[in-house]
Amino acid sequence: MDSSDTGIIARALEKSMGDEKSPPTETYPRVLRLLLFRRLKPLDEEEKEDIFMKAWLQCFTCHYHLWENGIEHGDISVWNIMWDTVDKCGVLNDFDLSVIKGSSENRGGERTGTLPFMARGILEPNFMEGKQERKYIHEFESFVWVFAWLCLRGTKLPSMDWRVCDISAVLDKKWHFIGKYQDTVSENYQHAWEK
Repeated sequence: MDSSDTGIIARALEKSMGDEKSPPTETYPRVLRLLLFRRLKPLDEEEKEDIFMKAWLQCFTCHYHLWENGIEHGDISVWNIMWDTVDKCGVLNDFDLSVIKGSSENRGGERTGTLPFMARGILEPNFMEGKQERKYIHEFESFVWVFAWLCLRGTKLPSMDWRVCDISAVLDKKWHFIGKYQDTVSENYQHAWEK
């Protein structure tokens, strides 16, 4: 294994902190990767609706093509969908949790992502117990949570605060959000929401 494997780093930190009794924090090896980009603008800082929609859709399309070609991003969040102000395009960023299907780095039942944007299926106990594997629908749902977050930012919807540290609390808040606000969707989009 490479010395940059985060499992090795985590175990070394546990030893240095005197926590050798606890189970290993890392089951699957991760390798440090460094990607350099020009300075990008986070999508949550973009105020122009046409740019926001263009960037979100371009990143969604990029993600789909990556998935179809065996690359699982694993961390769709509002802070990983960026806008390139020079090339005027969306950029899907932050591939440190990505996995190439069929590689020895397959994370199996490992839960990765940014908690407020993780799919409900990934937050369920069945996933962590290895009874369910990550599927495209999970990544797709993360894009939907990003879209909702960006469209509803600045509103005073109390159940939209998914920035809590407790996994079950985030899951409960997401189910509550869907149940409470599904009837407030515009009539033009109600049929799409119900599917």
